[in-house]
Amino acid sequence: MPSPPSGLASATRPSPASVMAAPLAGPVGGTEPIAVVGMAGVLPGAGDLDEFWSHLVAGRDQVTEVPADRWDWRSVFSTDPLAAGRTRSRWGGFLDGVDRFDAPFFRISPREAELMDPQQRLLLQVAWAAVEDAGWRMSALAGHRVGVYVGAQFTDYHHLLRQAGVQRVQVGTGNVLNMLANRLSFTFDLRGPSETVDTACSSSLVAVDRAVAALHRGDCASAIVGGVSLMLDPYYYVLANEAGAFSPTGRCHSFDAAADGYVRGEGVLAVVLKPLRAAIRDGDQVHAVLRGSAVNHGGRASSLTAPNLDAQAEVVSAAWARAGVDPTTISYLEAHGTGTSLGDPIEYDALRRAVDSWSRTAGRPVPDTAWCALGTVKTHIGHLEPAAGLAGLVTVALALRRGVLPGMLHQRSANPLLDLDTGPFRLHGRTTPWRTADGGPRRAGVSSFGFGGTNAHVVLEEPPGHTSARAHPAPPAGRRPLRPGRAAPTGVRRAARRGAAAPRAGRPGGPGRPRPDGRRAARRRHRGRRPGQHAGRPRAGRVRPGGAGRADRRGRHRHRPAPSAVRAGPGRPAGPGLPSRTGRRRLHPADRP
Repeated sequence: MPSPPSGLASATRPSPASVMAAPLAGPVGGTEPIAVVGMAGVLPGAGDLDEFWSHLVAGRDQVTEVPADRWDWRSVFSTDPLAAGRTRSRWGGFLDGVDRFDAPFFRISPREAELMDPQQRLLLQVAWAAVEDAGWRMSALAGHRVGVYVGAQFTDYHHLLRQAGVQRVQVGTGNVLNMLANRLSFTFDLRGPSETVDTACSSSLVAVDRAVAALHRGDCASAIVGGVSLMLDPYYYVLANEAGAFSPTGRCHSFDAAADGYVRGEGVLAVVLKPLRAAIRDGDQVHAVLRGSAVNHGGRASSLTAPNLDAQAEVVSAAWARAGVDPTTISYLEAHGTGTSLGDPIEYDALRRAVDSWSRTAGRPVPDTAWCALGTVKTHIGHLEPAAGLAGLVTVALALRRGVLPGMLHQRSANPLLDLDTGPFRLHGRTTPWRTADGGPRRAGVSSFGFGGTNAHVVLEEPPGHTSARAHPAPPAGRRPLRPGRAAPTGVRRAARRGAAAPRAGRPGGPGRPRPDGRRAARRRHRGRRPGQHAGRPRAGRVRPGGAGRADRRGRHRHRPAPSAVRAGPGRPAGPGLPSRTGRRRLHPADRP
């Protein structure tokens, strides 16, 4: 890949290469806060995080019945919880357009693309969008020590390919979990650690903890952390039903008396992490600050999948200690809160025990009143399982920047096993402004617990100065400032909303160059750039297993029939960030992935 043209970085800022080479200078230290400088995601009912946020604050429930283009839920549904080979759940939080992918954009052949797990395809797009959101050009990261950590668990697409009798070498490279991280590193030429993490429901938050540790050790100067989960086959619906995990009412009634199980959800998310001091030095935007994180295991409990109250309390206490914060300054906790009648009270009691342990250790009493709100995004979108932790982190980061706390849905009366009378927690059932008692920085915790016993907790804080850390310097002489309204924002997230334009790469400039007006200005600077060398009119055809097929005169590829779980119905819109029509554009050679 060609190196970025020289002389493009600001005279007062480090070049992209120097910024990315920072790990060679040594570790930054185990207590250095980590900045979230970029975020992107597709979630149930939302093609980007702006749309996701609008659903949250409006209190919209994004759980639906299983779409007809996945599978016929009637064929496996039963109201009898003990029926063999059946499930009593016909609901979930689903993404649109998971069978669509612009393979030429990432220089992937049609044959390989159709045999790739859609989780790999969508993660490529969302990771690109997260880097774009950071105001960076992906090609500027090539060849540098950028870490990639991905939380994942399921391989439904591989199951579909086996059912269809497809046996090709690309099935292996396209469907094993390790390739979720390795594919990103390969495609974008990222030389830092590259790991896929599978600890079940805590996978993506454990991936965050590993990325933070790598940044502290100096293994990488920045990291992309992803979480992905798609439901393409009813197999796991049937398995989990036998364990009695699913809600027969089709909703997550977290911490409520009506709690009767959880609802599955889909999502693909990515965040870009960087040491806070380096982010401020380089003029990067900061969505939120990771103050500390911790991971542990519950050891031997009453059963292999039973939660351990003591271990959950210990991991929360460890994260608080590493963050170096007074837990009484934490005003919100994004709980695991799946909506089970016994799991929720265990988590609640573990949080109380963590507070009591801190109080005894610090020799300080805690207020008797409820000073910390407790909620979970699962009531809106379902339980994203391996991507759930990152969904909670992104939700909190959005709330920190906007100063608003979205409320939980489906709250009627609290679970009677919760002792809410003496604090310190209160259930957060409606959207409110996020205010702190002493006017200090907003702080929050995020929990994620795997059904195999691996627990994770992180502590987040709003950006320094109650605003973005990005500087707003005056434009250099002879350059007009970028003002809102002069040009429509572009990029993956706007493309997702209109389902027409492909992801667009950034113009040369790199992460070390300050950009006024944060993400909006960065997107405008990216206008008109694409990473592939194709100069035609790429279109987002449906990607289906069974052969590369022939291209029709419009550029779409015809494929043999696919399993119904990945075949979109007639008239379905293009999926998130996928083009249906684009014009010809001249490309800069440095913008190739």
